[in-house]
Amino acid sequence: MCEDITISNISMRNLIYGPLLFRLGARLRGPKDSTGVGALRRILVPNIVSYNSDASIGNILSGIPGHPIEDIKIANFYIQHKGGISPEQGKIVPPEGVDKYPDPGVFGPMPAHGFFLRHLRHLEMSHVEIAPMAMDGRPAFVLEMWSVRTFSRLPPQLHRLRSRYVMPEIFASV
Repeated sequence: MCEDITISNISMRNLIYGPLLFRLGARLRGPKDSTGVGALRRILVPNIVSYNSDASIGNILSGIPGHPIEDIKIANFYIQHKGGISPEQGKIVPPEGVDKYPDPGVFGPMPAHGFFLRHLRHLEMSHVEIAPMAMDGRPAFVLEMWSVRTFSRLPPQLHRLRSRYVMPEIFASV
């Protein structure tokens, strides 16, 4: 179980993957009768800056079916990445990989150039900027397996970004 985590005031450069990977899995490598899926909740991520990241795999926040990552707050987050990925990659549906090691490469190329968000409950984002250095054909955000009540205080840019699973009318009152 991982809870009550703060990751703050970090600057990164030239990353191979996006700066954030929050992954809840179910490798279940302990005794079968007492090992269950853990929890990942109450995570605060303020003041993160990342420059010149590779573009193929961005930020990934992914729980697993029936076990969402809960209560995440991301604020004052800036990522500049190389961009230049075709819109075709935006159609990819990453595997769940529930029993795989929690590494960004397990998911393969991502359909979002900013955030891939799956199986989350209570995500708050504010002052988030995603800055591709070259035009990127993928949406900035791809959201899977979530409910309308999951999100609050979304970045204003979300209203004008293309995203597979975002319906503008949901965010009209944000």
